[in-house]
Amino acid sequence: MTLGIVGFAVRGGLKAEYVAEARRVESRREGRAPDVYTSIADVARAWRRWPVEPLAVVSTGIMLLLTTPFAGVVAVFVVFLLRGDRRYASIAAVLIVALLVSLAFINR
Repeated sequence: MTLGIVGFAVRGGLKAEYVAEARRVESRREGRAPDVYTSIADVARAWRRWPVEPLAVVSTGIMLLLTTPFAGVVAVFVVFLLRGDRRYASIAAVLIVALLVSLAFINR
């Protein structure tokens, strides 16, 4: 995230009109706020452009931070299974299902 913020500042921050205007035009066509990434596909599309948009780098950092709780619950689930602790493995499984269900409804 820091790399993205530094890149944003180096490229002129809010003064980088050529990038900002391109995002505004694209956003208006899609009917959403400018300079906002609302899906993983948006971020991936921004990473394919050259130069990479610094705000896409920041968004990637935020997404990685958001995946850590899920990864932690999956890791705990595996540890509980390996130790034979069915009670806590089932609790972790319920949490995993709840996280997946919430993920399914995030872009609706």
